[in-house]
Amino acid sequence: MRSTEHMDKPEETFSGSGGSERALLEIKPAEPDQYDELLDMMKREAENYLESSLSALGMEMKEFARLFRTVGEVNVVYIENRLAGFFWVEKRENTLHIHGLALEKAFQGRGWEPESSNR
Repeated sequence: MRSTEHMDKPEETFSGSGGSERALLEIKPAEPDQYDELLDMMKREAENYLESSLSALGMEMKEFARLFRTVGEVNVVYIENRLAGFFWVEKRENTLHIHGLALEKAFQGRGWEPESSNR
């Protein structure tokens, strides 16, 4: 069963590479109707290695998709109310497993800085 324990995450701001552009960054738990879209994003971003990695594990994509929907938690990243990416994590005892991390190409290489950070 998927964990429902989510920390309330404050809204952050996003700083472009020049540091002058600012945009709202939000992180929210994935909604059930988003899983197919997020799985497609992961397939696109990992197209060079996902299939071969699953094959090495003896796992079919159907089983991987089931695990994606049921193990750990998936959080979606929005920048300026646009879907930017997601991260899939699972906590087992005192270990955090990062199962997946995907960011749309349009948002890669830009960095982000919380507005409240010390300068």
